Amino acid sequence: MSGFGCTGVGRLLVVMNSYVLPLKIFVAIGDLVFYGFDIDDSFRLCASVVDRVLKGANPATTPFEQPAHIALVLNLKSARALGLKFPPSVIARADEVIQ
Repeated sequence: MSGFGCTGVGRLLVVMNSYVLPLKIFVAIGDLVFYGFDIDDSFRLCASVVDRVLKGANPATTPFEQPAHIALVLNLKSARALGLKFPPSVIARADEVIQ
């Protein structure tokens, strides 16, 4: 494992939170909730646009695309540690629930 993977996570969290970039990976390592677009879907959309431009499409006329899916990820372990409870209806709607 690289040194960044071992010691840089704390610093990375500070930097990411200061720029308010929502990434669902942070829920897996302790954040309470994530609600936003999946970064992987965003990269796929970007690659699709790049592919069209490289195949000759005019960048000025290439339509802007937004991610179609908004993900809700809940961390029940963090909620328990904070003494919080998610309503069952919210848990049922979550795309991913971390126990």
